[in-house]
Amino acid sequence: MLKNILTSAVAVLIVGVTTLIITTGRLNLFKNSTEEVLDNIDGTPGVVVNLSQIESLFNENKNIASNVLGEISFSNDKLLKYTNENEALLKKALKYPNDNDREILIGIIKDYDSVLEKTFGALDESSHQQLAYTIGLTNSHILTWAPYFYYLHSQSKAILSPTIKDLKEKNQELSEKLFGLDSSLSSKLAVQRFKLIFEDIARSGRRRNSDFVRFSYADYTQYKTFFDALAQKNLDFRLEFAKGGYILFDSFYNMHRDVDPTHNEEVRGWLNAARLELIKKHQESLLELGSKNKEEAKMVRDSIIKILNEQLELRKDEHIEVRTFIQRDLSSYIKVAL
Repeated sequence: MLKNILTSAVAVLIVGVTTLIITTGRLNLFKNSTEEVLDNIDGTPGVVVNLSQIESLFNENKNIASNVLGEISFSNDKLLKYTNENEALLKKALKYPNDNDREILIGIIKDYDSVLEKTFGALDESSHQQLAYTIGLTNSHILTWAPYFYYLHSQSKAILSPTIKDLKEKNQELSEKLFGLDSSLSSKLAVQRFKLIFEDIARSGRRRNSDFVRFSYADYTQYKTFFDALAQKNLDFRLEFAKGGYILFDSFYNMHRDVDPTHNEEVRGWLNAARLELIKKHQESLLELGSKNKEEAKMVRDSIIKILNEQLELRKDEHIEVRTFIQRDLSSYIKVAL
């Protein structure tokens, strides 16, 4: 009940803030030079942001996808051709957030949509490798387009909004297909999506923008509902989460480091709750793994304890809230009885 109330509150807040942005004209966060001061929506002092930071979004997201999946091998030249074209168009689009360039951007988005249709048409949905590759691609594209969306003129937003919606719907459709073919691989990709979301929240925090954090948090709650539905259906999905969920920890603490106590207290409470609910789900999955293979589960738990101790050392100079969260998470894993 509480989760539904929070989700509804976030949705209402997002609609209100987005309307405010459009009506006050404060969406023009980038101007003509390559380095400008952002006037944040929440009224906090602006910060200097170089456009190269925006252009690096896709590369950062793609690296996360590669690290999660490793090498995916398949033979489909058309699929690779179209996905390469989509990548090039997305990176090109990131160079044109300026209102004066919106006609150029709109043209690029339309080209992207056209190639995206060809991409999905070339995909062999009976191949779990091709499905995984395409889901990973759309994960990174969604988490690149979505934060970029809020920097744009309303006309550009009107063109890009259906693209993001279509990407999310197709991603979910393909994820369900992969779930039926290889639930373990589907779980890896779900963890990848969470990691991308938490890193996106951290980026918003570094820009001192609590409103963008709210938008990313809404993406989290939406995807968490989908994740929970899949997890409930399949043990292998949960067991893979038990084995691979550790990759989220660094992103958790990046998020808490960058959405620090100078940010909105309520928002930081939501993020703390998000981390805790995923850790609870992970520990439940770890116990299930222990009932199937106690030695493997112990190895996973011990590895996580090692990772968390390393995080304490790595983050010893960061603010006390981050270190407190790590210490609490470490204590909770030490108590997991396998």
